[in-house]
Amino acid sequence: MDRRERVRELAGRVGAGRTGRIVWTGIALFAAAVLLLSTSVQARERGNERAFAERRAAGKVRTALSQSLTARDLEKPILGPRLREVLILVRAKFLADPAIGRVRIWQPDGDLIFSTQERERLVDATGEEAGLILDAIEGRTTSVDAVERVAPGVRARPVRTEMLKTVTPIRVPNREAVLGAAQIDTFLSSIDEPAAEPWQTLRIVFGIVLLAALAMLVVAVRFRRDYP
Repeated sequence: MDRRERVRELAGRVGAGRTGRIVWTGIALFAAAVLLLSTSVQARERGNERAFAERRAAGKVRTALSQSLTARDLEKPILGPRLREVLILVRAKFLADPAIGRVRIWQPDGDLIFSTQERERLVDATGEEAGLILDAIEGRTTSVDAVERVAPGVRARPVRTEMLKTVTPIRVPNREAVLGAAQIDTFLSSIDEPAAEPWQTLRIVFGIVLLAALAMLVVAVRFRRDYP
């Protein structure tokens, strides 16, 4: 039996006739539909995780940070004993959450007056950050995806990391006006990984099913004359 005859025999076994072609087409369409659906659902789940991270950051600022700061704290860089007090608070309320990598405090004019990242220079905001700070001063919480140099630990060296940068208003007790903006940087991996489960595994499985069904369909179409 030559090679072509062996392939023809295999085609007959796997269903190269009209019924086989219909079956393989149906399987391929079903697998493709599952892939599209899983991609759509994962995107929706990522949006939900992102919105939750933004609400969580804004809630922590409102209930912990804003209630512990004073108007005087926001008038100039936070240094000395007050810096240690704010660091203790922020590490307990924010950095204890492994999803949060950095916390910053900005003045309305874009001056950085506090950061949990050691040795980070107190600098002016970049163009993107200035826009986020302006939104916060106007009372809005906004978030953007960004690649930032963030230290993964208290004494670790900063590395380039994908973050969700959330900037939200700071309102201190007994003052109605927004006096500053807090920036909470959340690791994007903490958002993407929960959103990917179990859809990533599902896509791998049905991707293999789709490829197998398409291969069988190609065989079935090639030998459709021998198996009408």
